[in-house]
Amino acid sequence: MQTLEKSKNPLDLILSLRDWEESFLEKWFEGMRRAGYLKHTSAKLNDRALGFWGVMAPFFERLESYQSVDFYDLIDSPQDAVKDIAEFLIMESRRHRFRGVTAEMYLGCFKTFIHSLEDIIQEMEADPYDKIQATLLLRRYLDVAECLFMGDWTNMTQQEADKNLKENTRSLTLEKHKVQNILDSTRDLVFLTDEQGLVQEMNAAGQDYFDEDEALNEPFWRLLDLEGNDLDEVLRYYPLGSSQEIGLLNDSVFFVLKISPMSEVSMVSEGYMVFLKNISCVVDQRDQLANRLQQRTNDLEESGKLFRSLFRSAGEGLLLVDINFRIVEANQMSCRLFAVPREELIQQDCRSITEQGERVHLARIISELDEEEVWVGELAGIRTTGEKFPMEVTVNRVDLPKRTLFHVVVRDITARKSLEKSLQREKQHLEEMNVTLRNVMKSIDQQKREMERTVSMKIETFLLDALEKVKIEDSAPLRANYLDLIRDQLIGLTKGFSKELDGRLLSLTRTEMRVCQLIQGGSSSKDIAGILNLSYETVQTHRKNIRRKLGLRGQGVNLYSYLVTKAEALA
Repeated sequence: MQTLEKSKNPLDLILSLRDWEESFLEKWFEGMRRAGYLKHTSAKLNDRALGFWGVMAPFFERLESYQSVDFYDLIDSPQDAVKDIAEFLIMESRRHRFRGVTAEMYLGCFKTFIHSLEDIIQEMEADPYDKIQATLLLRRYLDVAECLFMGDWTNMTQQEADKNLKENTRSLTLEKHKVQNILDSTRDLVFLTDEQGLVQEMNAAGQDYFDEDEALNEPFWRLLDLEGNDLDEVLRYYPLGSSQEIGLLNDSVFFVLKISPMSEVSMVSEGYMVFLKNISCVVDQRDQLANRLQQRTNDLEESGKLFRSLFRSAGEGLLLVDINFRIVEANQMSCRLFAVPREELIQQDCRSITEQGERVHLARIISELDEEEVWVGELAGIRTTGEKFPMEVTVNRVDLPKRTLFHVVVRDITARKSLEKSLQREKQHLEEMNVTLRNVMKSIDQQKREMERTVSMKIETFLLDALEKVKIEDSAPLRANYLDLIRDQLIGLTKGFSKELDGRLLSLTRTEMRVCQLIQGGSSSKDIAGILNLSYETVQTHRKNIRRKLGLRGQGVNLYSYLVTKAEALA
């Protein structure tokens, strides 16, 4: 006879049951079905898992090492693990008893539990002796727990049990009505079907859309006009637990359809629960949002086209640069500015478009720029040909949702710089001319004062004496001679003004005299207006008066030529 090696710790097999939970639950379910217990229970799927862990957790948590025990020692002095198991079973037995479960049924379910555990142990790959020892250890603990919970069952009086049963029944009835009221108060449609998919019940919302008499015993997929000709085909189109949108009443009302097996609610329940949530309002909003989204998409696409058109056709160099100084986009003008094809300019380091000494400066500008901040300044640019040129640069930081870009605008200001230099030279020339003009005016004022002194002296020396002589002279011819002398002297006074011409100039006003002087000097009417601080129209009026007093009106004689000619004749 073959001798089997004994295990040092059969508890290891019991502890390994943690990894067999799913197989155990299937085996236990099948055992209760074969024993006929499922038809009398309302237990849910997760109740089986709770039962497994409620009984086995004390084994997994408290039995740390194998100890050889027998039934009599355990019943006389129960260990903590036995107490925990018994306490769980007592609470479960009371709960099921209040629901109408008999002692025979509850004990039978517990027996199927034990047999399922033993079957799992026998299926394990282990030494047969180890399996026997593990089974015996498991059975002794559970037998003791069975005695303890059955003792609690028998100790409870029938009157007390009936009272608890009535209270529990009343509570369940109220709960049922509460659930029914909730289902009837919701706007969502709920159908309960049998295992073949025929409608058995519907809530109040379902009755608003369908006639209950016509809907009962009708396949739910025909009632809802779903895809598929039988239940299996329908469930392929609409898998259990999934949510799909459908339309009813010629797509005037929209619902989210979800089909769930009733076995998720109760282990013994067959059939399906068909749940339809009204989403018509959401669909309308979705359609409106879709329309708005499409409109905004169209607007965005149009804006994008407009931006690309403006970007490409802009008369200035436009660059988009990332935080690593790489050029990610460039327009045609920037390609012409730097004499490089677009495909080469893109991905190029933006610092390379400036002279060597400017590159650190440009990098610092980009790195230190804050959000929406703009920097404007001048940098020295360089083309791929090596040609250097001045450029005005504008850098704007743009923080997008996924990245940060810098918009760089480049303008070639070579022509502007040249114009600035030309204007600077012109300004300097004008300043020099102003100095010269001030000197000329100063000289004219000095000559004027000298002439005034000369005239004053002549008047005092000659004219006043002559006038006195005329006054006291009785002789008419002599008075005439004196008057001729005075006339000659007055005419002679005009020769004291280097630019005066003849006696007719004595009729000109002082301003007209100065206008004549400036005309003789070659000044235009615009220049005279600026020198005398007069308007251009006023200067033109003076010129007309001068021509009239000199007798030149209507003769076609140029005033400048006339004055110059007369001045040369008297010189």
